[in-house]
Amino acid sequence: MDTKPRILVLEDNYLTAEALCDLVRAAGYDVVGAMGDVPSAVEFVHSREIDGAIVDINLHGDPSFPVCEELKRQKVPFIFLSGYHRSLIPQAFTTYRLLSKPVEQNELKLALAEFAATSPAHEGATESTTVWLGNDLLDKLTPSTVHVLQPRLERVVLKAGLLLQAARRPAPHVYFPTDGLVTLFANDKRGRRLAVGMVGRDGMVGAVESLGSAAPSSIEAVVELSGEAWRIDADDLAPLLRNHLDLRANLLGHVGSQMEEIAQTAVVTGHGTVEQRLARWLLVAATRAGRKQLSLTHEHLAQVLAVRRSGVTVALHTLEGIGAIKSYRQLVDIVDRAGLQRAANGFA
Repeated sequence: MDTKPRILVLEDNYLTAEALCDLVRAAGYDVVGAMGDVPSAVEFVHSREIDGAIVDINLHGDPSFPVCEELKRQKVPFIFLSGYHRSLIPQAFTTYRLLSKPVEQNELKLALAEFAATSPAHEGATESTTVWLGNDLLDKLTPSTVHVLQPRLERVVLKAGLLLQAARRPAPHVYFPTDGLVTLFANDKRGRRLAVGMVGRDGMVGAVESLGSAAPSSIEAVVELSGEAWRIDADDLAPLLRNHLDLRANLLGHVGSQMEEIAQTAVVTGHGTVEQRLARWLLVAATRAGRKQLSLTHEHLAQVLAVRRSGVTVALHTLEGIGAIKSYRQLVDIVDRAGLQRAANGFA
């Protein structure tokens, strides 16, 4: 008997829909249907058994949210796949994942794996079933550990500017990003700050106390680029760390990597030029976020690097002059990664 989860594709462009269906099948799932308009899609959801859906926000000029309402009512998991910004999504659906077009196969496969974990087609799955959560630390865990951890995880949206961890205060939650970017700041009692690290889907934020630290971390964590994450209460994580050695080892290993990055930041801050520091920061940010286009203003980059805005403007012009980036009012586009690495002069 075929037990593949059945995925509905909502896309109004025929060629895009065909390509998307091929990606779904290549990832190991069945396509139960491909619909391009809202009325037909609503009727289809009413009449067919579906384990998950991929939803374009706009279907021939009509918002697809009536379909989303029906999917939510029937407790069918879905993700948005669109070229539109998350701000257009109503509050009722802000916790649902948004993938940007064009989507890569690996990214779609990770998102579909969440359907597999909750699909009726997978009822009776054992603790050995592999579940991909889209965060490198979580995806390195043994299936038995994920089986215990997953019910305690909550999917949340991370908006740029959101404070995830305040300095010298207990962190109520631990975050495992699956998209976007979080910046780690060191600060003093006078409020002066310097970015000393970044976290993307490779790591986590807020677990220092759960790992046994006697005092709250002095690091402040702020969302740099909007995205999504898995969140767990710190009080729920602590006992799991005691009972699951692979979870503790992975998180401690990440803390060690963060310490190394902080050390490297100290070196480049003390010995690098503004251009070299900026080049390194852009390289790390692009790698952690998995993007080559970064939504950043000159003012914000000045705050991150703790330099004057005019210095950042000159540095951006220099990097643009060598063809490494394209700089716009609120966007930096990395067009030549190798050139940016050369500009970092060994600091990246």
